[in-house]
Amino acid sequence: MLSIMILSIIPILIMSILIFINFMFSKKKYYDFDKSSPFECGFNPLNPTNYSISNQFIIISMIFLIFDIEFIVLITIIPMMNYNSLWFFSFFSIMIILFIGLFYEYNFNTLIWLK
Repeated sequence: MLSIMILSIIPILIMSILIFINFMFSKKKYYDFDKSSPFECGFNPLNPTNYSISNQFIIISMIFLIFDIEFIVLITIIPMMNYNSLWFFSFFSIMIILFIGLFYEYNFNTLIWLK
């Protein structure tokens, strides 16, 4: 028990010493605004950095991620067909959940790209 505690404390001490040495001997760097600006292949950015992203884009991308993960779950059911007799029930229950979600999104008009 003591050896586990020592082995967990030693890396923390070494890390703390290295961070302290870094702060002591590193040059103080001033904040450079050019380094924090966006870089587009050597050209100035076309749009200002404080533009907003449309909420519709975020909603559609989240819907895409959710449905994509559910399709990945469906793909993992395919090898289960040979070993389990409940693959039919699990496959169609996931498909029903997918279609209910798609119907829900369609009813609230979140799938329309332009409003």
